[in-house]
Amino acid sequence: MANPLLKHDKLQLYKLHYRHILPLYENLSAENIREITVLYEQDVLDAMIDMLDHECSHAVTLGDEVLAISGLRDGQFWIIFSKKIKKHWRSFVKASPKLMDFYQQFTDNLWCEVWDQNLFSQNWLLHLGFDPSCVIKYKNGQTVIHFVRGNYAHDRVDSAPSRPVMH
Repeated sequence: MANPLLKHDKLQLYKLHYRHILPLYENLSAENIREITVLYEQDVLDAMIDMLDHECSHAVTLGDEVLAISGLRDGQFWIIFSKKIKKHWRSFVKASPKLMDFYQQFTDNLWCEVWDQNLFSQNWLLHLGFDPSCVIKYKNGQTVIHFVRGNYAHDRVDSAPSRPVMH
C-alpha cells in the first residue's frame, strides 16, 4: 500500500480508491444512509462511487478499516462515516485539525452544508472553526445549514499564538 498522505496516531489518510468504497458501504452509518437517501435523494452506492470522480477525495483509515471518506470539491468539504467512527471518535476529533489544515492547502475558504438534523456534525464543524452563515431550504423541503471556514493561520484551535503563555 502507498504511504499515507497524512497520519495522526493510528489514523491515516489515503487517496480514495475503489477498494475503499465497498468496505465503507457495508458499514456506513445509519445517519449517512438516511442523509444520502432523504436529503440528497440518491442511491447510496451510486453516490459513493461518484465521490471517486472528485480529484480531492480521500479515505480515513485505521489499520485496514475505512472509518470515513472525505474530500473537497470547488471549496466544498464533505465527509461520510462508518458505523465504527463512534468507537474511534476521540482519535478522529484529535486528528481533525490536521485534516482541515490538509484541505486548507487547496483553498483559502472551505464550506459545507450540513443537514439541520445532524447535530453531531454541526458541533464537530463548530469545534473546527467553521461558522454557520445561513440556512438553506432545498426543493425537497429539507433544510441544511451552510458553514464556512477561512484559512486563519494564527487563529486555529491548535495554533501556537492561541496557547496561554507560561511564566
